[in-house]
Amino acid sequence: TMMGLYMTARMNPDNASLSNPTVDIKDIQNLRDMYAAFLNCFDLEADAMAAMVNLQLFLKYGDGNYTPFTADDIYKSTEASLEKDGLFIEDLDQFKKDRATIASDYEKLVEICNSGQNLTWKDTGLNTIVNNLVNVGACTIGANNTPISSIGASNAASYLSGTQEARITNGILYRFEERTGGYIEVKGLSISATVNRMGITIPATVKANIQTTAPRDYNLFQNDLNKTEEMNDGNYAGGIPVAEDKPLMASSIAAPDLSMVCWI
Repeated sequence: TMMGLYMTARMNPDNASLSNPTVDIKDIQNLRDMYAAFLNCFDLEADAMAAMVNLQLFLKYGDGNYTPFTADDIYKSTEASLEKDGLFIEDLDQFKKDRATIASDYEKLVEICNSGQNLTWKDTGLNTIVNNLVNVGACTIGANNTPISSIGASNAASYLSGTQEARITNGILYRFEERTGGYIEVKGLSISATVNRMGITIPATVKANIQTTAPRDYNLFQNDLNKTEEMNDGNYAGGIPVAEDKPLMASSIAAPDLSMVCWI
């Protein structure tokens, strides 16, 4: 629904109502619920990062010789502060920025939903919220990886036949997948939009397979785990690993069900 609204707004820049279409409150509620799930994923990531740091501390100092990290400690840390102590979590600073953006946008969605009204695409700020999650202009579609930002009324019709390959190349969702290795792939998604030409309103539907271009052969969490394992020379300061020293694997951090809002 959200992607359809984006397409409608883009293909009708000179039409006041279609360039700023009305959004059904139920669709906004779906987006709000997805953001709540996404925030939970970030907090699971923070738990995994804390466990990774605890493993590094165990390898450096041995059992009982360090204060265990928690997710709260992760949120208070920076890459520089960890590095100062001989620790590391790749992309921590960007992770914290993205989590803050998702939390802020979630609060905005809650406010919008509490209004109980059908609101417009631009006036609610939904276009900005969506663009934070997925940099829409940087997305590509079709065999030639045409940027979405270059598609307008003049060439949109060429994407209405068959099933297109749509790729998300930037944004918070892309970076989440790059860190965790938890990928989404939505096949055969139908995106409905509206175009007005010469006073005639015409419905249009694009079918697409959606995925990000995040690397499939590595992820940043696994990179950190590999670097942590390199610290293991077998010469512990004492004790044996306990539960808190064993990091969650990236595969246990599930991506939210983004297909529920059907806008990608």
